[in-house]
Amino acid sequence: MLESDDFRFILHLHTTSRQLYVCSELIKILGVAQLPKSIVDNKIINWSITEEQINQTYNKSRGKLTENGKKTTALSHYFQLCESFGLIISFNQIYSNSRIGNVLFNLSSINSKEGKLHQIELNFYLFQLLKIDADGLFLILDFLAEFEEINQKKLQQNFKRLLNARLLAKQPHASATVKIIINERFRAINYIWKSAEKYAEHLLIPRCEWLITIGILEQRREKSSTLYKFTEIGKEFYDKIPMITDSLKDINEDWLYSNYFSLLNNLDKKKTREDFSDFSTEKQIEELGKYLEITFSDIKSSSSFRLPVYESLLYICLKMFDVDIVINFKDIIATLELGITYKNKNYRLKNNGRLNESYIITRVI
Repeated sequence: MLESDDFRFILHLHTTSRQLYVCSELIKILGVAQLPKSIVDNKIINWSITEEQINQTYNKSRGKLTENGKKTTALSHYFQLCESFGLIISFNQIYSNSRIGNVLFNLSSINSKEGKLHQIELNFYLFQLLKIDADGLFLILDFLAEFEEINQKKLQQNFKRLLNARLLAKQPHASATVKIIINERFRAINYIWKSAEKYAEHLLIPRCEWLITIGILEQRREKSSTLYKFTEIGKEFYDKIPMITDSLKDINEDWLYSNYFSLLNNLDKKKTREDFSDFSTEKQIEELGKYLEITFSDIKSSSSFRLPVYESLLYICLKMFDVDIVINFKDIIATLELGITYKNKNYRLKNNGRLNESYIITRVI
């Protein structure tokens, strides 16, 4: 069983900010620039007006930025959502992509048609959502696992009970810091929220939509009801999530960094990928060196001689998985701790104790 290292739950959501497709477009508009909010607003509203006309999937969807060419109230909530995802940063109404947003920007140039994201983007979103919102996602999946199909109303009615149960189950296995977060969440739900069911609508519907987009859930409408159930891949995904107690599924960072891409590979029965979990050949070192070189070119950094580890490893793993190579963070870390040489450069991991404080260093030899 795993140890609990965090309570991963995005607290502020809104029913209108539910489309990952819109988030990706916002990231593409920002690109590598710093832009005033007014300019971003105009660009993405114009994009939405055009999308309504040429893209039937977007036109029929909910959570749009425009309706029949007129601006909806959704845009401000999408800005908030992208900040919650860690994709964008703002200061005095000036917006730019964060380092992790820059990773998505470099992946998002290959959107499919008809309002759908490319698989590499979906793999990015699932990874990032597990990192920052796993408890929110598993709360829904735990409940759906009890039933073949469940409607939206029943999900909302059970939200407070499910969230309380998850908080209480995680508390004994949490560190002192995480226990403080859990206690604060428990206090807010039970003593501050006036109507948990009303909050539930905003907190559940976007998450269900993300899970549908990623392919873990599917929905159908029956009269005035919206019903959800697992897809075949979604059920297998849920079954492979480890247990933190005898009755509670969860992940921690160590699991995510060690198993995520192997799990994706196990879920995809249509492809046979090369496993790079053990760097035992010169060819594999050469392949990693090639993607390190690409990453130094693509990923934003304050120095041309070092890269932030978390964003770099995610970019490398996603890019390699897209060309049918399975590799996890831990595999690259173990190799770069020893260092590798590619062309005329040496690449090595400078480990400062925490992944988000560490760097990949390069030097010419």
